[in-house]
Amino acid sequence: MTARFELAFDIAPDLYRRAITQPIPGHEQPRGARLVVRTVLAVVLMTGSIVCFCLAFFDLSDLGPMAFGAGLGSLIILGVWWKQHRSLVGVHMNVNARATEHRYEIDETGIMATSEQIRSEIGWPFVSAIRGIDGATLIEVQTARLIIPDAALDIAPDTFRAQLEAWRTA
Repeated sequence: MTARFELAFDIAPDLYRRAITQPIPGHEQPRGARLVVRTVLAVVLMTGSIVCFCLAFFDLSDLGPMAFGAGLGSLIILGVWWKQHRSLVGVHMNVNARATEHRYEIDETGIMATSEQIRSEIGWPFVSAIRGIDGATLIEVQTARLIIPDAALDIAPDTFRAQLEAWRTA
C-alpha cells in the first residue's frame, strides 16, 4: 500500500453540507416504530411530570394553564436549538466557502491538514473513525470531521479508507 498521501482539493458546498450534517453511526434519528414509541414515551413522561408537579404544588384546576406553559416553553426551547444548529452549520459553510485549496499530507504518523485558515497536525490516536459517505471519506476526530472528496484520490476510495483504518488502528 501507499506509504504517504499528498492531497490537494476544494470541497463543493453540497458535499460539505452533507458531510457535516451526516449522523454519527449509532446516533441516527429514529424512524418508524422507534420514532412513534419515543414520541409517545416523551409525551407520557412530560404529561405525567406536569400532573405530578401540579398536584404537589397547585390546585388541579391550574393543570390546563400549566400544561400550556410547559408546551409553549418546550416549543421555544426547540426553536432556539434549531436556530442555533442552523446558525452553526451556516458558520461552517461560510468558512468552507472562503477557504482556498485544502492540502492534506497523510502517513503512518498522522494527518497534516492545511488551508488558508488552518494548519492542524492530528495523530492517529486522536482519530475516532474513518467512514465513507457518497462522494467522500470522513475522518472523524473528537472536535471535527475532515472531508476528503473521492475525486481528490488517485486510488479507489475503499482502498484509501482501508489504509487510513490500518494506520488508525496500528
